[in-house]
Amino acid sequence: MAEKFNVTKRTIRNDIKIINNFLKFFSKSKIVFDDNILKITNLRLCNNIIKRINLKNYNFNAEERIIMEIYILLYSNDYITTTKISNLLTVSQSTVFTDIESIMKYLNTFDLKLQSSPGKGLLLYGKEINFRKLFINIIKKYFYLIELLENTDISYCCFCNKNNKDLEKTFKIISEIEVKFNIIFSEISIKEIKAYITFLIFRLKSKYFLNIENINIHFSNITDEISNSIEKNFDIRMNSSEKYFLDKLIEKSEYKSFSYESTNIIDSQFLTKYIIEKVSYYIDIPLYLDYKLYESLSFHIERIKNSHYNSEFISKDEKILNFKINNKRLYDVISMIIENSCQKFITSINNDEIYYIVIYFYMSIQRVLNFIIRDLKITIVCNSGIGTGQLLLQNLVFLFSFKNIESISSRQLSENRLKNSDVLISTVNLSENIKDYIKVSPILTDEDKKNIFEKTLNKAYKRLNKLNVVNKSSLFIQKLQKEEKNGKGIDYFLKEENILIDVVAKNWKESIEIVGNDLVNKKKIKKEYINDMIENIVNYGPYVVIQKGFALPHASISNNVLETSFVLARLKNPVKYNAFELDPIKYVCVLAVTEDKNHLKALFEFINLIRNKNFLKKLNLAKTSKDISELFKNKGEYI
Repeated sequence: MAEKFNVTKRTIRNDIKIINNFLKFFSKSKIVFDDNILKITNLRLCNNIIKRINLKNYNFNAEERIIMEIYILLYSNDYITTTKISNLLTVSQSTVFTDIESIMKYLNTFDLKLQSSPGKGLLLYGKEINFRKLFINIIKKYFYLIELLENTDISYCCFCNKNNKDLEKTFKIISEIEVKFNIIFSEISIKEIKAYITFLIFRLKSKYFLNIENINIHFSNITDEISNSIEKNFDIRMNSSEKYFLDKLIEKSEYKSFSYESTNIIDSQFLTKYIIEKVSYYIDIPLYLDYKLYESLSFHIERIKNSHYNSEFISKDEKILNFKINNKRLYDVISMIIENSCQKFITSINNDEIYYIVIYFYMSIQRVLNFIIRDLKITIVCNSGIGTGQLLLQNLVFLFSFKNIESISSRQLSENRLKNSDVLISTVNLSENIKDYIKVSPILTDEDKKNIFEKTLNKAYKRLNKLNVVNKSSLFIQKLQKEEKNGKGIDYFLKEENILIDVVAKNWKESIEIVGNDLVNKKKIKKEYINDMIENIVNYGPYVVIQKGFALPHASISNNVLETSFVLARLKNPVKYNAFELDPIKYVCVLAVTEDKNHLKALFEFINLIRNKNFLKKLNLAKTSKDISELFKNKGEYI
């Protein structure tokens, strides 16, 4: 480590002491020396703490501070005051004034100038190509500083007009590129590309355009695809200069490519749903309601199916190995499920890939845990309920992001409040009858923060362990879903005109032909797509039967699909698909998908809905297409 950071071993040891002092504020994690090797105890708690490091609790050195000041200027398309910069970086205004000379010196190396105007503030100006070069330089050398912004409250990022939806769109663009071109970017390259695309969008929306003379207008397929996706998702135009600069960034990025094999993307998504539902059943947590898990794991399963890639770098990662040991139950469950399903769906999968899949589930559980912590009922008790109580409340919201928190006086503490409170925090001694509370100082000492963190985490784990009753646990994950899920839902596709009632079909082939022809008539698919669906079932069996009474016929993505579509038909007389105990089939939902893959959320919702007994009961009782479309509109009652 001393060699890596070009310092002495003594410096490393001193740094470890500082890090351990920080860690002890919140957890029992610490870095220890064992035979001259650094090891970290309680990795799970430590990872949670690292995510708390942000602009508010990080001390910049002079160089880092100047870089962050320049980064803020890059994201400012108008004058920005030194007061605002100092507030963003939590430094004094005089410090920012002192830094101006160093900022100008750094900018000169990129042929950029800094304009200062009394009453207005600071403004960066120069050629657009130099803005882009400076930005690339910062994300290449100082990306860890950018991540501090990501960890900071969203209000700290408002200066650059970032929002979660745009960031999710950008990440989705990169994920889809990986799947389409059968590649996997390195983690560092993903961060750099995502950061640059975000900056590019900001500059273009602010009407700043690149204009590079004498450029080669032939770009890589990856660059072309990313450019097309940016234009489509953000409604902006990428000129040749923009594509050229992006192409240079892609050219220097790191990724692994694999040999291509034709595969059915929708099958990957069914496999994903199968794995998630089985894991949910065995660990008694309904993760099948977590759309983010379904979306990310779908992409990963597709990569596995499309390649013979072996993730050797994962098996050599000590943190991943420790992760596997610390989460043995989860690992064993997933291994068992993969072993039982891989012969049918995946040609080859090794232990390293299983580790990776475990990480997706672990992250889902952690997200549910974090959501539970934010949702805990926190009651603060002090002498009056105002003054110190309100100050303490603000500090706790700042430190722990609690959403359900109140401050009361000791006189207002009743049996009902005690019963409804998950965590009781008091600045005064409470009655001897009340034992389960945390006594803290109004100014919150380091020991107080540590006790609150451990208490809330333990409460969250206990609540998570009780989530074996789906009706109770669903409430948490449904809320989580609403915060994270974007895209077109099943109600967008299954409107009244796309729902057929009392369809008469003699057999399974005819049921697909009748429903498929409805899409042909609406110019959503070509006639050949119907043949593709039937041929798939003839060759591979009734894999489209996803539940008793439900078939979802589909074929691979091809030119035979003109627009992503769903059409649902309820048969007057159920037919057999030769699916044994899942026959007969009463509902046939034909799915046609384009390269856009904008069906993912809709498919997720459809499968969850037909798993719901109350929804099925109402679906069977519905008398008209409009009745059924209304059911899908009111999907929130069931998922």
